[in-house]
Amino acid sequence: MHMKIWSTLACATLVGGTPAIAQDPPPAASPYPGGTIEHQVEKMFEGEGGEGGLGMTKMVPSVTVPALRGDQLTKVLTGNTVRSNNRFAVYFAPDGRADGWVIKYKPAAAAACAAKKPVHFIDDDGTCLGGFEVPIAGRWQVRGDTICMPGLFHGSRILPKPETCHYMALILNSVVFFTEDGHMLAKGWDLAKGDVRAKTI
Repeated sequence: MHMKIWSTLACATLVGGTPAIAQDPPPAASPYPGGTIEHQVEKMFEGEGGEGGLGMTKMVPSVTVPALRGDQLTKVLTGNTVRSNNRFAVYFAPDGRADGWVIKYKPAAAAACAAKKPVHFIDDDGTCLGGFEVPIAGRWQVRGDTICMPGLFHGSRILPKPETCHYMALILNSVVFFTEDGHMLAKGWDLAKGDVRAKTI
C-alpha cells in the first residue's frame, strides 16, 4: 500500500513536479465592452449612453473604445438618424437610402459676419462665409467594418463628396466617425431613434 502511493507521487514529480489539475477554460471575451450593443443604443436614446462604462474598456488608467464591427454598425444605424442640431442630419433607411441635409458654406457679404448673423463666420483667410442647406440623397452600406455614406465632412464647401467610408464608435452619448489612421472627424454627433431629420435653419 505504501509502495503504491510513493510510486504514484514519484511519477507525478517526474512528469511536471506537481500533479496535473483540471482547470476551467478562461471566460470568453465580451462581444461589446460592458454589455451589449443593443443596451448601449437603448441607453443613448434615453440620453444615458455610456452609463457604467458601456462600450469602453476598464479605465485602469487608460481607456479604449473599439470600433463597431460590421454587424453592429447595421444594428445601430438601420432605421435611425445621425445628426447635429446645426450641422447635418442623415436618416439611414432600412432599404439602403441615406436621406437628409448638411450645411455647406459659400462667400457672403462681410456685413453679415459683422452683424453675427446665424450660420455665418469669418474664415482663416478673413473671408466671410454663410451657411446654406444642401440636401443629402444617396446610399449607405456597411463594407467590412466601415460605414459608407455621402461625404458629409468632405468635398467642397458647396457640395459633399458622393461617398466616403469611415469607422464608427459609440462614446457615451455620441456617435464618432474616424479614419483608418485613427483621426477623429470633427466631434461626436447625436444618434436619434427613427427618422429625425427636422431642419434647424
